[in-house]
Amino acid sequence: MLKLDVVKERLEVFGTTWLVTFLLVLIGTIAANLIFRVGLLKVADVLLAISFFSLILLVAGFALAAFFGDEPIVTKMVLVALTALLFLPLLYAPVLALSGYAYFDRVDLAGSEILVGFRDVVNRTLSSVTSRLFSPAFAHSAVTLLQRFAAVVGAIAAVSEVWRLVRNRQAPPAKA
Repeated sequence: MLKLDVVKERLEVFGTTWLVTFLLVLIGTIAANLIFRVGLLKVADVLLAISFFSLILLVAGFALAAFFGDEPIVTKMVLVALTALLFLPLLYAPVLALSGYAYFDRVDLAGSEILVGFRDVVNRTLSSVTSRLFSPAFAHSAVTLLQRFAAVVGAIAAVSEVWRLVRNRQAPPAKA
């Protein structure tokens, strides 16, 4: 039997993780670039390396917790599938934070080795998967679509998490 409350809780954790990662990378970028005068490409490489490593460990922990948890097998399967499906949007949180800052600072991030490597790995992986599922002519469009999907899912997760926090703050206090 599927426990929807557990699935909802994990989705909220995903939204919180996305938002916190985005904000930490954005604040770190602003601090390093504006306060400490470190070049944006160096900042990008350091923050992306730390973010990706941390997120990979976190997602592995989510998957292991879901797999070895006490939930029914259907819930475990849904949680592991959600973890796999939401992994790419989660990795895009620090990328979007850096890209947004770079856009307003008018800096090109094409020189960031970590970002270029990330995009290369994502493109090769998604191209490999989509070329097996779709015709080669559609594979490139599918990769672009999946990358945009990852960015939109992450943004929706962040907005929904902020909305939930605002709504909880405005709710009347529970009576004891």
